Amino acid sequence: MARGSNLESIDIRIAKAEEEVSKAKARYEKATANLKDLLDKRDAIRRDQLMQLIADSDRSYDEIVAFLKGTDDDQDAEE
Repeated sequence: MARGSNLESIDIRIAKAEEEVSKAKARYEKATANLKDLLDKRDAIRRDQLMQLIADSDRSYDEIVAFLKGTDDDQDAEE
């Protein structure tokens, strides 16, 4: 009989462990969704700031693109 009650005890512990894992998974999914939302908001703010800086800049579109690509238009002017 000891084996029967031991098996029942293990089954109960398994059920509790499964419940803990399920709750942990739900917390993890909520936390990762929150993180993604925060990262998306930060990226949107950065895009808006960058667009405003570009709009306020005295540089031309071609100068800004050349800078972002890492090409140096000053070398072209010297040649």
